[in-house]
Amino acid sequence: EKIPAAISRAVSNILYAEISFLISIPDDDGNITIFEGFNLALEETVPGKIIPSNKKQLISEKLKISQPYWNNDPEDVSVFFSNNSGKVKSTVLMCPVITTQREPIGGIMLLSPFSHRVWYNQDLIQLTAVVDTIAHILQRVDYIATLEEKLSKSTTEKLLKINQEISIEK
Repeated sequence: EKIPAAISRAVSNILYAEISFLISIPDDDGNITIFEGFNLALEETVPGKIIPSNKKQLISEKLKISQPYWNNDPEDVSVFFSNNSGKVKSTVLMCPVITTQREPIGGIMLLSPFSHRVWYNQDLIQLTAVVDTIAHILQRVDYIATLEEKLSKSTTEKLLKINQEISIEK
């Protein structure tokens, strides 16, 4: 559960991004999960939320086809924040997170709502290099979660079998 926040914090510090979020690809209903992010300026986590992809269709489409997105004209990014403290405008840089099998699993979004930082191609190159490591981390986490689930299921099945054998013996 702490991995998305740790990833967001690391990316913010590496790229000096004011706010960083780990985001999911759109699910079957078109929703994008914004995981807990990090605000470098305030040194605090930013709560995550789920947003309908129709709120940010271009970003949703770019995630689906594994293409980066950036906009140096501040756009309304209020939808990414859980509190409704008014309109938040920011420049945006988003890079998809892709598995070694070239499948999209999410993205990293960098926002600059305070200074309206201009993003350059060099920023995308640097973020892409970081994203490869993030993809490996997320794949490892998914693999471990799958193993834990299988182990739990196997343990439960063995306990049921033992209980059945004990019941039969009585």
